[in-house]
Amino acid sequence: MNAHFPHLFAPVRIGTKESRNRVMRLATSTNTGENGLPSARTVALYRSIARGGTGVIVTESMRVHPSNAGREGAMLLYRKEIVPSLQALADAVHAEGALLVAQLNHGGRQHHAHEIPTLWGPSAIACPQSGGVPHAMTRAEIAEVVAGFATAALHARESGFDGVEIHGAQGHLIQQFVSPFSNRREDEYGGSLENRLRFAKEIIAAVRAQVGPEFIVGYRMGVEEFTAGGITVEDSKHAARELAAPGSVDYLSLAQGNFNTIEAHLPDSHYPPVTFADLHAQVKAVVPEMPVVTSARIQTPEQAEAILAAGKADVIGLCRALIADPEWPAKALRGEPEEIRRCISCNRCWSWVVAGKRLGCTVNATLGFETELTPLARASRPKRVVVIGGGPGGLEAARTAAERGHRVTLFEKSKSLGGKLSHARHFLSESSPTRSLSPPAPGR
Repeated sequence: MNAHFPHLFAPVRIGTKESRNRVMRLATSTNTGENGLPSARTVALYRSIARGGTGVIVTESMRVHPSNAGREGAMLLYRKEIVPSLQALADAVHAEGALLVAQLNHGGRQHHAHEIPTLWGPSAIACPQSGGVPHAMTRAEIAEVVAGFATAALHARESGFDGVEIHGAQGHLIQQFVSPFSNRREDEYGGSLENRLRFAKEIIAAVRAQVGPEFIVGYRMGVEEFTAGGITVEDSKHAARELAAPGSVDYLSLAQGNFNTIEAHLPDSHYPPVTFADLHAQVKAVVPEMPVVTSARIQTPEQAEAILAAGKADVIGLCRALIADPEWPAKALRGEPEEIRRCISCNRCWSWVVAGKRLGCTVNATLGFETELTPLARASRPKRVVVIGGGPGGLEAARTAAERGHRVTLFEKSKSLGGKLSHARHFLSESSPTRSLSPPAPGR
């Protein structure tokens, strides 16, 4: 048992596999793919996350059907030729001790309309972000997409992955079917919650039939859309009970929001830390035997440990925290949480990805350059190094010298480090109001 964070670093069983700890890297786009396949840069980025101590790594969303090929840089899991390059990715992650899960997704109407020729959705209702109006899918097209999820899952298994995660959250196609905000169908896929869950359950059944009982099958669930006429937490409690049936999924990963409430999807620094743990705990309470992943602005190991100790979730999902510092788990395991480079929730990572750029980070300049950068060589004769000035340049010089093994003393005449950057910190802390999210009032 880890003396510092005993719950966080206790192993957890997910399906037939065991993770070394309770940290799961959540899916986020990296835009590092090339021609629909993972690149050397992709492999290096995921290897760095695994090396940093994460227990389970969920890849970025991989496409399951040509109707949702998406932007350049996306990976197309419906193509058989992706398997060899995914095997290299799986080997790299497994060599560092982590489990690897592929996220399967179809974006449905949630795309900029110029990106793909025809948007697909449950109903011809415009995307709240792009304004693109989708084509209402026929029964044949629904069956085609269900089969696409199953084929993509098979390709992941053939690539040596440990499992797949079906993306039914954040307003993408599966959630569009579940939500009355986007589903106005009058057939067996619309109307009642049972009917609106049908598409998700057909996908889960098809994937499970394709990959068998030994392969992890997870489901990313949208708990609350914070949208008038959208999914509520009460809907999600019912759905969770349905999905927790034997032979269905091995874990539930909880999220919230859609592109109409993007601030819930990615709560920034205006929102309090651990924004949705209590909301997610309501779903955990109705599926006590199912491993449940919580997420959203969990920044420190202390916060993660408290969530687990209170029984609000079984696994801690980190995304932006691992973008800022992929060694977050390793530093916590060593009892050095103060060494973690904290995510500041500025969401620049998201803005770069949406703009079609490679994933980047305001506080982690090395992200995405893993193939170009090599670890600093340790000095053969460590010295005592004095650095004068604690501005950005001085701090970087001190950090570099320390990484090379030198004993560093840093002198700064003022009371704070960071130079002019410290002024920005004070400005943000004093002027930024705190926001909160709550479901819309009845009747809205």
